[in-house]
Amino acid sequence: MSKSQPSTAQKNLFYIGARVDENTLAVYRDEPVYLDPKDLSTHAMVLGMTGSGKTGACLVLLEEAILSGIPAILVDPKGDLTNLLLAFPELKTEDFEAWVSVVEAKRQGLSVREYAEKVAEAWRRGLSAWGIRPDRIRALKESAEIFIFTPGASFGTPVSIIHSLNAPSGLSWEGEGEEVLRDRIRGITSALLSMIGHESDPVRSGEHILISNIIEYAWRNNLDLDLASLIEYVKEPPISRLGVIEVDEFLSPKRRRRLAVDLNKILASPSFESWITGVPLDINFFFGEGKKPRVSIFYVAHLGEREKQFFLTLLLWELYSWMLTQPGASTVRNIFYFDEIYGYLPPHPYSPPTKRPLSLLLKQGRAFGLSCILATQNPVDVDYKALSNCGIWIIGKLQTMRDRNRVLEGLTSVFEDQGASLDRQTLSRIISSLPPRTFVLHSAKREKPLVFRTRHLMVYHRGPITKSEVQKLTERQKELLEPFIVRPKLAPRERVAPTAAPRPEARPLAVAKVPPIANYYLNPRRGLKDCLEELKSTFTGYEFSASSGGPVYHPALYCMAEVYVKRKRPKAEISFTFLRLIPLDGETIDWDSTQAYGVPADAISKEILSVQPKEAGEMASLPPILSDTKGVKLLKEQFLWYAKKQASTKIYYHPKLKIYSKPGMTKEEFTQTVQQEIETKQKTEERKIDEELGEKERQLLLEIEEKQTKLEEKKKK
Repeated sequence: MSKSQPSTAQKNLFYIGARVDENTLAVYRDEPVYLDPKDLSTHAMVLGMTGSGKTGACLVLLEEAILSGIPAILVDPKGDLTNLLLAFPELKTEDFEAWVSVVEAKRQGLSVREYAEKVAEAWRRGLSAWGIRPDRIRALKESAEIFIFTPGASFGTPVSIIHSLNAPSGLSWEGEGEEVLRDRIRGITSALLSMIGHESDPVRSGEHILISNIIEYAWRNNLDLDLASLIEYVKEPPISRLGVIEVDEFLSPKRRRRLAVDLNKILASPSFESWITGVPLDINFFFGEGKKPRVSIFYVAHLGEREKQFFLTLLLWELYSWMLTQPGASTVRNIFYFDEIYGYLPPHPYSPPTKRPLSLLLKQGRAFGLSCILATQNPVDVDYKALSNCGIWIIGKLQTMRDRNRVLEGLTSVFEDQGASLDRQTLSRIISSLPPRTFVLHSAKREKPLVFRTRHLMVYHRGPITKSEVQKLTERQKELLEPFIVRPKLAPRERVAPTAAPRPEARPLAVAKVPPIANYYLNPRRGLKDCLEELKSTFTGYEFSASSGGPVYHPALYCMAEVYVKRKRPKAEISFTFLRLIPLDGETIDWDSTQAYGVPADAISKEILSVQPKEAGEMASLPPILSDTKGVKLLKEQFLWYAKKQASTKIYYHPKLKIYSKPGMTKEEFTQTVQQEIETKQKTEERKIDEELGEKERQLLLEIEEKQTKLEEKKKK
């Protein structure tokens, strides 16, 4: 038996490759590298530029997970993960013939049959060199059920989202459950509005506030929703007020009808049937409940960006809600793998609807035995704060200095949070010179990084699979899954009266007249009930009760202006946001105020605002100017005049680089910006040279590896 083949004593470990000398980059195949699956409970992040072998490394991890009997849900944005179904234990030419590239065969001047024979022979030699026998490939093929699901399309097995607006089970509106449920409502609403091209800001969008309140009303009363009934509720809301304002005043019937029409376009679209006809979005089903574990691949390469955000938001929240209903675990019981997280977990201040559930899965998954494995080729555009929960980092070659610096900065903060140190200089040197399929394995548990070459894949890594090929792969599975497919009707369900008592409204607030502008509430972090409970637990034996009717809400005026500066000579077009938060505790308006009652203006967008108070109470009196629409109009005019006056700024211009300074930037700061821009241009030129040299280096290494393999085969003979 080859030393590379996992022994019986190591059968519970993941066999991922062989050690590589970090100085010479020589591969020692007699020193196999194993990964303990228990370590994956802290999640894993895989980084690498295009051509680094990142997808192959992830497929190796998934092969080992399948052999270990771990169920998995995989998100496949490009079509590479479907290669997991291309496992050929016999390694026959005819097995490969149906899947090799016809274009590549022609390019090499070979028939499809001849090219398939060449590929099959290369796979046989590669697997043999790594000590992987056909029986291990057969075990991989028989260890799990692997299904491909195609949301929003019927060329594979479609997924029904009809139940995604149902009231979730296993979550309570008490304590932390309320925040989680509102996060989920906010995410679903944002994804839905983005799908139809509407503004999806949870604070500024009236449509978002209305739909969020409708969903919350339904869920609080244990009512299930679908898109058809949601449209009916948009036209005729089940609630009469949003905060203290009548619904018709907050969002006019005309705007609600327009919103209903836009939502109905989703239903009216001929392609929508494929969104509601299919296997229900049930996480238990996708992980499998039978004798064999299930690997569910969600192929989303065919979807547009809005559709991807929409579906993945639903999937991630379903997964998170399911996770919270599971018992705790100290080992990995399930895997969630996301092949390319670019755009779905971006750094601050960007916050797509997928970011919050992904962050929660990373933060809490370990306690429930759910391992998240994420990958990207864009290391600059990910949120390293959210990734601080990742314990394992697998890093391939990063071509540009910018990518390497961003990864090192992120890893430094991650390792500091985990109480470990990072040798940035050594790691930077290694990852800048890695050949294809060679990676650095690093974690907080390791004293220093380990360089390794990934073993040969057991499945045929053909590359992205097309829609027609997915259809061919799923022909048999469609027959197996036919009993589980739902085909609901599109007629809206009847409006059902709530079975539970409606949520009690806050008692009328003591205010002479409601101001004729939108009202929002920044609710206290701890209510009166929370304070009483804390007093009782601190001073045992004493009774405490409230003598007042609740908190007093103090008014503040939140003002925001989008300021645009536009000039012809020198040509400049700049925009920025102007914020003010003014306490209304007197008769004068202080336009210079950027905070009220200790709350800064720029924190308002980060706080969870509501359109009605969480706890009943009284509202302090308002200045007379806010008592009618004329006064409000006058305030708006004053604020705009003030904003324009404050927006006057000096702009610096560099004629050769054709760049302008940002508002408020000093001359020294602009000089630094110019220097950075020059450095960036120099690095871009260096990168072009590096890429050209890197391609030549890759070809040479492949030739060396092929010759090394042939020499080893001769030695064996």
